[in-house]
Amino acid sequence: NGLRALLVSSPQTDVEAAALHVQAGHFDDLRPGLAHFHEHMLFLGTQKYPSSEEFESYLSSNGGSSNAYTDMEDTNYYFSITPSQGDTSALFGALDRFSQFFIAPLFDTSMVEKELRAIDSEYRNSITSDSWRNYQLLKSASNPQHPFHKFGCGNYETLSPILEGNRGPREDLLDFSKTYYKTNNMRLCVVGRASLDVLQTTVEQTFGNLPCSDPLQHRRRRRRGGGGNKPSLEEDHHHMPSITEFPTEHGQYTNERGEPVRAFDSHNLGMIRETIPLLESRSIKVAFAAPPLDDPLLQESR
Repeated sequence: NGLRALLVSSPQTDVEAAALHVQAGHFDDLRPGLAHFHEHMLFLGTQKYPSSEEFESYLSSNGGSSNAYTDMEDTNYYFSITPSQGDTSALFGALDRFSQFFIAPLFDTSMVEKELRAIDSEYRNSITSDSWRNYQLLKSASNPQHPFHKFGCGNYETLSPILEGNRGPREDLLDFSKTYYKTNNMRLCVVGRASLDVLQTTVEQTFGNLPCSDPLQHRRRRRRGGGGNKPSLEEDHHHMPSITEFPTEHGQYTNERGEPVRAFDSHNLGMIRETIPLLESRSIKVAFAAPPLDDPLLQESR
């Protein structure tokens, strides 16, 4: 199905684990906090394991735990368990439950209100952190046409309108999944005591049920005006290494007219911003704007 996986066989390990990385984050939000909300909802039941407690209960019974985070361009899900001596079946059970997050999530509407409140709680806890507040100030001062400007965490105010729409919250979540949660946009890593052959079979029997998707990644390298013999992505998209590996992050973004935009340009650089901290502190932070790794000038200088 096109999912690329890194398997690590470590017969003496005390911890077996897996992580799935999705190249979609709050830069892809259609409403503030949607990617974060989607991350929360994946943990709350699947068609095969409908109980919202199933995954955590299984991990707990095997000395494990799980977590996830939503970043700007990425979302990561991970878990670990403590293997029993001579028993490798626990990892299969964990992967089977874990894989269903991405194969057939329920997005149970009865859980929506609870998770909206959970996200709002995260937001309210964060606004008491000076570092988080300074980060939000930096984001709000960036170019409104650049996705860095978005309010990635979300809160009840930004997300609750999905309860009032004609489509309902489940449709928004399903659309987000269908758009971004594809095998070409994911990478899986599994560490276990079993041999590589057994780990491969385990992954094939669990994540192999993910439907195959288009071979091109959601976020791709953009080469604009590179010159020389370097083709643009559009000219050579069937031969780019991004077909088999994630493209460079922190790439160029465009506005609604297709014009390249930067998070910080001449009009919002060279500025001093003073903030009053919640906790007594004195600090100076200096931030420099660096061009994205796929900027034409950087490409030319290599």
